[in-house]
Amino acid sequence: MSDQPKKFLAIKNWRKYQAIEDDLGRAPWIMDYVDKDADPDRMKLSVFEGGVLDRLYRLRARYARILLNDITWITQATHTPPRDRARIPHAIHTLTERNFIIPTNDENFEASAAVEVEVKSRGKAKGNPERETGSPLKKEKTSGVSGFQAKDKSKTNPKKDCGCADGLCDWSEPIPGCAHPASVGDAVYYQRHVKRNEYFTQRLSAGYVREQWKRLLNDTPEDWSYDPDPLIRQKSVHLDGLDNPPTIKKEVVRRPKNAAERALLQKNVEHNRKWLYDPACPNHCKEGLVDVQTYPDAAPEEMLSKLMHSEYCGCLMKEFGE
Repeated sequence: MSDQPKKFLAIKNWRKYQAIEDDLGRAPWIMDYVDKDADPDRMKLSVFEGGVLDRLYRLRARYARILLNDITWITQATHTPPRDRARIPHAIHTLTERNFIIPTNDENFEASAAVEVEVKSRGKAKGNPERETGSPLKKEKTSGVSGFQAKDKSKTNPKKDCGCADGLCDWSEPIPGCAHPASVGDAVYYQRHVKRNEYFTQRLSAGYVREQWKRLLNDTPEDWSYDPDPLIRQKSVHLDGLDNPPTIKKEVVRRPKNAAERALLQKNVEHNRKWLYDPACPNHCKEGLVDVQTYPDAAPEEMLSKLMHSEYCGCLMKEFGE
């Protein structure tokens, strides 16, 4: 059985340096290291092998889960031209031998590896992820879990509105090694009701939470916490069929209540007009749109003054409380 190929290919230090699940699950971009081509280990790769590795990075972000160890699937999913497909197996073998990618049978290897390396404080400059000494293959002690320990949990978390009978979404029981158990409850809620991750939802129990709390936290965006009255709600949507990973989409659910929330929606006026316009607008706009003459200076006999078009009303960009 030891000779059987592993089912998955994990990218070294992926969860430590790529935060693709902190927003949408499938990211339109990934972080890159500008000096990686001058790295001694990277310089040992051919240009072709380095290009394959970069394509694997982008595939991992687009696929939103650990990669399958399937050469045919990889060549198709990375859109490798037919003339180069015969070279992909050798490139994958080289990247594996040099520890840029790691074969594994554990579908959650990347999440497990993320808690086994020392996590640097946020705000410090990060080096080359390919050169990081904290390899997923080398276990080290950690003082925290991917930034969750730094959260301010001094206030009591509000009881969640999901109504789950087992109470796991409102978890607050002490867990050895976990400084803020309430964060675990947030992670359970996120996996159940936002991401709808079947891997976790099928296994969730009190015992599982106590044993796998680190994995739950590392698979949940660091900046996510339960909000009983959210301005923007996240939901999981299957855009490509039930057999493909869901996409996390965001939608505005109420009018802004303060200047910060209003400023956030004003960044995308086109999609947020109905939440920004003033119902008592003196211009009598229609959800932030006003009709204006296209040619106001045209001669009456030309009849062009009757042509109208819509423009954004000034009430959309008013400051909060004006």
